[in-house]
Amino acid sequence: MFGQAFLTKDQYGSTVKHIEPEHVANIPIPRIPEIEKEIHKKIMKAHEMIEKAQELLLKAERMIYTELGLPEIDEDEIEYFGGEDGRIAKAFTVSSRELGYRLDASYHAPLVEYVFRNLEKSKFEIIKLKHFVDRIIIPPRFKRPYIKNPKYGVPYLEPSHLPLIKYFDIKYLSKYFPNCHKYRLNKGEVLVVTDGSVGWIGLVTDYLDGWYGSNNFARLTINASVNVGYIVAFLYSEYGQIQLKRETFGGVVNHITEEHILNDVKLPKPPRDIQDEIGNRVIQAYDLRDSAIRIEEEAIKLLEQKISELVRNTLN
Repeated sequence: MFGQAFLTKDQYGSTVKHIEPEHVANIPIPRIPEIEKEIHKKIMKAHEMIEKAQELLLKAERMIYTELGLPEIDEDEIEYFGGEDGRIAKAFTVSSRELGYRLDASYHAPLVEYVFRNLEKSKFEIIKLKHFVDRIIIPPRFKRPYIKNPKYGVPYLEPSHLPLIKYFDIKYLSKYFPNCHKYRLNKGEVLVVTDGSVGWIGLVTDYLDGWYGSNNFARLTINASVNVGYIVAFLYSEYGQIQLKRETFGGVVNHITEEHILNDVKLPKPPRDIQDEIGNRVIQAYDLRDSAIRIEEEAIKLLEQKISELVRNTLN
């Protein structure tokens, strides 16, 4: 709270906010010896957990290739129309018989066909994502009833939060508004961004359980036949991302639908032990990140309480 107030007070710019190095350099930092070591220990512990989480995610990503027998994506292997000159523009041709109902070039890009050919090289059966999904929901657009005091609201997750290690600029919605249950996030759901930054992936953990989520998330309830972490790992991979982004449509804002996610994304179905080897690392990584966020929040709360206490004592 205190640090953010100092960081943002000198920001300028109408569309994109900006600060200068001197704005940061001139921020006053209080010295409070009796709690500095404790806060330092908590922050360092949180960062260690975040680093461990990142290592687990990278390991899971590598295992998508090594354990499933999938070649890594190499665009140098893709042939473009016009040879090397065509590669610069990524030019290609497509037969009218293969157009189907899609005339957008991105849908027919050689990279997509390259991915599908590589999928067939997997050691395991390739099936559609829908076979792993019990339910998918994309809630309707809604007017967001923002609340200023967090005490009276529920935190609101937006697509821009998914790539962040720690969620910043969290807004709060009223605890109750019409059809609010449609926007509530439930532990275990896989989130897929359907508008704008199409294909960004998230997993609803204990930390996010009960939050409200944007209508730009598709919420996938994964059935018990598969490790949910495995699904997250695959959708994160280039094989998942290329398939999801292939289906985008829209002139200004990209968009995908439930049907695109369920019927057009394909993935290998390895035995459960391989799923668990990959997926459990993903779940552990998310749990570590949650724990790191909580520890960091404890450190911040401790500091804010101490500063408030010192201020009150000074005024009295």
